[in-house]
Amino acid sequence: MTFQRQLNWVEFQKEYKDKTYKAFYKTYYGNAKNRKDAGFYLDIKIDYQNNKRKYADILSTIIQDLKIAKRTDFYLVVLNDELSRYFAEISYRSLSIYERKLRKLLLVITAPAGGENWSNNLGESNTVVNSTGKSSIEQGLEELDLSEYESLFFDIVVNFNEDNYDRKFKLENLNQLSKSEIIQIIRTNKPESFWNKYIQKYIQIDNIAVRMKNIRKQRNKIAHNKYFSSEDQKRFSKDVNYITRKIDEAIEEIINNSDKFDTNDMTRSLNALKKL
Repeated sequence: MTFQRQLNWVEFQKEYKDKTYKAFYKTYYGNAKNRKDAGFYLDIKIDYQNNKRKYADILSTIIQDLKIAKRTDFYLVVLNDELSRYFAEISYRSLSIYERKLRKLLLVITAPAGGENWSNNLGESNTVVNSTGKSSIEQGLEELDLSEYESLFFDIVVNFNEDNYDRKFKLENLNQLSKSEIIQIIRTNKPESFWNKYIQKYIQIDNIAVRMKNIRKQRNKIAHNKYFSSEDQKRFSKDVNYITRKIDEAIEEIINNSDKFDTNDMTRSLNALKKL
């Protein structure tokens, strides 16, 4: 497609899923004395009366076509992107639920330290913490942001450092250890995420590293107002909704089958990762 320099909207057609749709463009130079410095502008729009999502998807494919077909000797920069804003806005609800579930997961792990019937104190929106560490827990819930919640539960970490390395691997008695004992020490200190260590055997998440990478990548686009396409939004919603369901299952499992989980040990592990 060759664009002429137009101040009026010009109609063109877009094929999408075996149907033809009307869209419009106009092109113009910016306001500068030197045309070279002014920049060349392209506005694109598509009209709709209903099914806003479908027409947003169509417009998104047009933008993708432009990004692929543009010449290599100029830059394509999006200045006013209502399309990305639309896809970001419809993603906020899933993102909000995801963060709330992560916060609740932290709560159901750290709260039970003080009471046998702690799960009776947990409600969907009005929670009473029956614990001597109440102020500490509240502070942790308030201060941690979404990235830190993700890191707590899903980042792969090691459970040793420069100070406890010798003790963790029993270096003083290494010559007296059997092969099986050495293997067990290595397995015990294997770098892994909190989720894999305590929850994965009960609530399985498939391809967790790939899913978390995509969630963080797309969430960064939303947070920093970057280009966010229809496909970006679909991939993000698929993964974040899947992870949210798994977190919710883990919450229910910990509450209803607390005998499976050593919440004191889990809390110590979390404290080692982040001071709550």
